[in-house]
Amino acid sequence: MRFDVSPMVEVVQSGRMLNSGRWRPPYREWYAEARARVRALDTQLLALLLPDRPFIADFLVARPGHASTIDEHLRAIAEYPADRLRDDLLVVWPDRRPPRLVELLADPVGASRRIADLLHGYWTLLIEPHWRRIHAVLRDDVAYRATRLASDGVDGMLADLHQELSVADGTLLIDKPRHKGALTANGRFQVDKIVISGGRLSLRRTEPTASKITGVVQLLRSGFWCCVGRCRAGSGRRWCRPASSAR
Repeated sequence: MRFDVSPMVEVVQSGRMLNSGRWRPPYREWYAEARARVRALDTQLLALLLPDRPFIADFLVARPGHASTIDEHLRAIAEYPADRLRDDLLVVWPDRRPPRLVELLADPVGASRRIADLLHGYWTLLIEPHWRRIHAVLRDDVAYRATRLASDGVDGMLADLHQELSVADGTLLIDKPRHKGALTANGRFQVDKIVISGGRLSLRRTEPTASKITGVVQLLRSGFWCCVGRCRAGSGRRWCRPASSAR
């Protein structure tokens, strides 16, 4: 099990909030500023990639390396296989195909580069000016989780992470009724990534290869868009802009 810091998760979750038209109190000033500045970008394409919908395209949160930077994330997106890009987008839009989606699917090879360029512009305008403080919050939470792991074990480390996560007898339990249809006969499926942001727990799963969940599970927290653990989230409510919880 590994905790990781992902700059692309910050892009994805902030963009989803921006496109939803609903801001949460800690981000009032950022939201107002972002609504004005984002007009310099292709907002229709951004809304297609980061809609307020149940699913997130896998290529947006794929982990390109051990110490992934925004440049590494964007490079991985630009080089993402065209067939997988198409499949990932259709998972997000299974019921209808907006005109911009049809346009993207007509040129999936060129689409990867266009998406990477757009997200680079979004990062530069709206996230990079705040990244130093965002990163400090995330690193602080990693240190907090490591301390809890050392003192209380895995159960204690996960106790205040999210209400849908728990551990019993060495098994990670996920209370996510929406995913019942994906379960195997014994009530399990393989998970390789868990993203917690904006109060939501999202899963990226793989096809089940064993009767028991094994291997590495990544737990990605977004300190900007959902503060660091339920019991510590009060410190985030004082923010109008992202800042380190150690400040």
